[in-house]
Amino acid sequence: MSKKKKTTSKTSKRSSPKSCQQKLAKKRWLSLEKSSYLLAVASFLVSLIVFWPRISVETSDPLDPRNPFSIPFMIKNDGYLLSYSVHHSMSIKKIELKNTITFNGGGMGGFDEDITNLRPNNSSAISIQRTIGVPSDFVETAEIYIDLSYETPWIPHTFKDSYRFKLARKSNGDYVWQKKFNDK
Repeated sequence: MSKKKKTTSKTSKRSSPKSCQQKLAKKRWLSLEKSSYLLAVASFLVSLIVFWPRISVETSDPLDPRNPFSIPFMIKNDGYLLSYSVHHSMSIKKIELKNTITFNGGGMGGFDEDITNLRPNNSSAISIQRTIGVPSDFVETAEIYIDLSYETPWIPHTFKDSYRFKLARKSNGDYVWQKKFNDK
């Protein structure tokens, strides 16, 4: 009996050049697909950061530097998109007058108004001078809370911000409202 030699074909184990090209093309496609996905996610995040609404509240020049309630507060749209239905409410949480009258706790509130549209880089002034009248140099300390709620046409969400200001006096006796950053 003769034994037959088993022959192994070396060419069957090797991949053909055509299949190597297909594998490389598939790997390139996957890497292009991943990079396209990453680029889309990065673009979305950058767009979200750039077009996120930004509204701020700052103080303006006083009409009477000796009367703290004559200092208007400016609501400004610092973002790149229109904000609408801007609702602001202002309340005085603590006020102490020179004759030792002190209002603590709930304070005075109800100074609510709406701004229909607040365009980018535009501002609107709010003041409580028309509601509260005090003589010059009559207030020792006070705190004001300003609450905002607003919407944008591109993000279906009502944004809410809150700002606190505390009354201080300069060395020359003029009043100034300083922004407080914590609730303590």
